[in-house]
Amino acid sequence: MRSSIRQTIARWKRRAQWEWHYARLRPPKSRRDLMLDEPALLEALRASPIPMETGRIDQKAYHHWLDQAEYDQYHSDYYRENLPEKSLEHFLAAQWLNLQSGQDYLDIASETGTAAEIYERLYGVNARIQDLSFAPGSHGRRIGGNAAALPLEGNSIDAMALHCSFEHFEGDSDRGFIREMTRVLRPGGRCVIVPLYLSQYYACLTDPLRSGPGQVAFESDITVVALRTWPNRHGRFYDIPHLIERVWNERGPCSMRLIAVENYRDISPTCYLRFGLVFEKS
Repeated sequence: MRSSIRQTIARWKRRAQWEWHYARLRPPKSRRDLMLDEPALLEALRASPIPMETGRIDQKAYHHWLDQAEYDQYHSDYYRENLPEKSLEHFLAAQWLNLQSGQDYLDIASETGTAAEIYERLYGVNARIQDLSFAPGSHGRRIGGNAAALPLEGNSIDAMALHCSFEHFEGDSDRGFIREMTRVLRPGGRCVIVPLYLSQYYACLTDPLRSGPGQVAFESDITVVALRTWPNRHGRFYDIPHLIERVWNERGPCSMRLIAVENYRDISPTCYLRFGLVFEKS
């Protein structure tokens, strides 16, 4: 009985704290989840200068790759709640990068380094991992600090990927990373961002219990969408004008193409990888 009362009080306190932090978010803000009008979004993409192509997942190739990746043996605790989505991100990024033995690969916002380990084992790349949580600077295989200021020489990396991480780049770090990517990639090098999160309007999803104490500085022209079901402090969803302004216009000597994945739900109903970006340095 006492345990039930304590749990009720804890839930009430959490709800009150959530409301307190939500009230202090600057407008425009919303409590309603984003509703994707996919036909309108695709029409806007076709009218934009960004090259777009559609792609379908080769399910047989994906399952063969999944068997080779051996998550159960090498990464048994990795994303148990939705391994189909994460493995699909790793699979498509590897395909779009066209990874080759001996290449220098950098996993951006890597966190656990899972994809880097798999790519090194399956493709023979020389993998390094980067994350904001790592100690600043370059320390062997690990690179710490902001991805918008990599402690690497120019033209030193053949391939890099961001798996469900670009949306968390706060402030101008998204622009900064795109510029840094163009500096660090070797000619012919590629970078893949999966998924790319898009919406009809420029929005950032947040949990006020995280962004409030963390003092996240949201951009003045972005709608802050507060959700109890989004366990992160920052998740940027581009509309097409902001994708052009903040990514396309910053790509420098790199080509950029957007890939719309048509059959991602065939892998699993829990998958959400609808769009991805592929850059290649000329």
